[in-house]
Amino acid sequence: MATRNTKSGGGRSRSGGGQARSGGGQSRSGAGQSGSGGKSRGGASANGSSNGHVSAAKVARHAREQMRDLTGQPVEGVLAVRRVEEGGWEVTVQVLELQRVPNSTDVLGAYVLTLDESGEVSEYRRTRRYYRNQVEEE
Repeated sequence: MATRNTKSGGGRSRSGGGQARSGGGQSRSGAGQSGSGGKSRGGASANGSSNGHVSAAKVARHAREQMRDLTGQPVEGVLAVRRVEEGGWEVTVQVLELQRVPNSTDVLGAYVLTLDESGEVSEYRRTRRYYRNQVEEE
């Protein structure tokens, strides 16, 4: 039953402290099985809801996964989600582009992804690049 985690050196730790940074990489396989609110799988559409509409939370999770697949870089978080008039979504994510020591000097990028109604990325672009410790003034 002992599980080894060579990164942490903890021997029997199952939590794997070094895995917290990459985030939703493993959520793909179980995304449609948890948090369904008791809805049966047979009544759900391809986008995961029975009424044909996708929730902002599902769009954000899917955008994170797609951005990770497109860039190969870890997605730190979702900064914004909004529905666009054309029927799709616009999602802004924060990507770790360059990891440094100390981590306050990490280079991050803000990317805007445009998703169609089915949730697939039709366009993405970087809108900002900055150090983690940089404060944005508005």
